[in-house]
Amino acid sequence: MKDEFLRFLLFNFLDKSHNSNKDTLKDFLNLRGFQYLFYECNTLTEVPEMDTSSAINMKQMFYNCTNLASVPEMDTSNVTDMSSMFLGCSSLTSIPEMDTSNVTAMTFMFSGCSSLLQIPNMDTSKVTDMRSTFKNCSSITTIPALNTNNVTTMGAMFDGCKNLISVPILDTQNVDNMSSMFNGCSSLVNAPEMDMQKVLGTSNMFSGCTNLVTVPKLNTNNVTNMSTMFYKCENLVSIKGLDLSSVTKATSMFSQCPKLTELILTRIPIPITLDGCTLLSVDSLVNTIQQLITSSSSKILTIGSENLGKINGLYCKILNDSSDIKPMTLCNSSDSGAMSLIEYAGKK
Repeated sequence: MKDEFLRFLLFNFLDKSHNSNKDTLKDFLNLRGFQYLFYECNTLTEVPEMDTSSAINMKQMFYNCTNLASVPEMDTSNVTDMSSMFLGCSSLTSIPEMDTSNVTAMTFMFSGCSSLLQIPNMDTSKVTDMRSTFKNCSSITTIPALNTNNVTTMGAMFDGCKNLISVPILDTQNVDNMSSMFNGCSSLVNAPEMDMQKVLGTSNMFSGCTNLVTVPKLNTNNVTNMSTMFYKCENLVSIKGLDLSSVTKATSMFSQCPKLTELILTRIPIPITLDGCTLLSVDSLVNTIQQLITSSSSKILTIGSENLGKINGLYCKILNDSSDIKPMTLCNSSDSGAMSLIEYAGKK
């Protein structure tokens, strides 16, 4: 009944070519707004052109219109909220360019647009929240350049974009949440460089990125949760640098990363499990052991028998026993103060 009413409304009042009762309808829209206008009209396939110049809020405007095949050009110059605007529009293959210069909220904006092939160019300079903006846009391969200097959260921003190949450089200086940001981006090969100085959460950030090969050095010194950050990154070879000094949770962080060879971690205060990363270099293993922070609470480094075999027979001597890192240097077994690397690990 709802869809039948809206179909009558659309083609008898909203169409610009139809003049009857237009002023009445305009008053209605000015009072009601455009938010939720076509909410769950899941038999709707097209929308005629309409005057949206007065629109300020388009939140959930086309929410779950699963059969909507096209959207007309709209005047969105005054719109500030586009959150969930096209959420669940799984039949849309394209969206016309829109004026988004005043938009501040884009949460879930294109989420579930699984047939969408291309994201239109957008001015995102005022946007503060891009949580799940492109979640499950499973057909897109690229993202246009975005001005994200005011964005504070990017959690699940590209979650489920399984055909996404590349991501443009993003200004992430104000972002505090990147959890699940690239979760399930199984076609992504290289992670972009990002400023993560304010980020607190990166759980599931690259989880399921099965073709990811390299991750650049990331300033993660304020991150507290890295659980499953690289879970099931089956082709990941290199992680150039992560600071773990603030981390309290790192469950399954490197689980199912069988090809990981280069791993550079600093200031490790929590248990780390690397037994499934059987290709790790000796340098990576030695560095990981050295970067364990000494504290009153016990820590467990699980590296597995294969990795243990690589460092068996290595000796070192501590350079500064009072430091919480206890820095050391590799040496010969006959050198003064020499101890096995395994013994050194036990002192951490």
